[in-house]
Amino acid sequence: MADLKSKILIVEDDLDVAEMLNAYFRVQGYEVFTVNWGEDGVRAAQTVLPDLMILDIRLPDIDGYEVARRVRTDRRTNEIPIIFLTEKRERIEIDQHLPRERQPRAGLALEQDFDFGFDQRLHRTEAILQRALCMG
Repeated sequence: MADLKSKILIVEDDLDVAEMLNAYFRVQGYEVFTVNWGEDGVRAAQTVLPDLMILDIRLPDIDGYEVARRVRTDRRTNEIPIIFLTEKRERIEIDQHLPRERQPRAGLALEQDFDFGFDQRLHRTEAILQRALCMG
């Protein structure tokens, strides 16, 4: 259970997935914010300043990589850990796509795939969040 109501920002256009993540993390004691468009995700990151972003790669307006790039180039948000959530089968680290000087100290990024059960992905996500909070 989260101690200090850590904030999670979910950027996911699939309403079912967004609602499942939202419900799970609220029950765990997190404060959860959800948006469905990439541009809204960038703005929400700047205003909410979440402890973690869960970011879909395929969004209706701009893709998750562009959202992450914008978040990483803003000094207020550049150290927010980002987890990519997508149906792609390959894993990549967000930091591979950013110049070294823009790689955050707490850049814990993992592309979740669908090879694991939903519960296992949620537990892995929570473990990453806990590591990020310990580093902060």
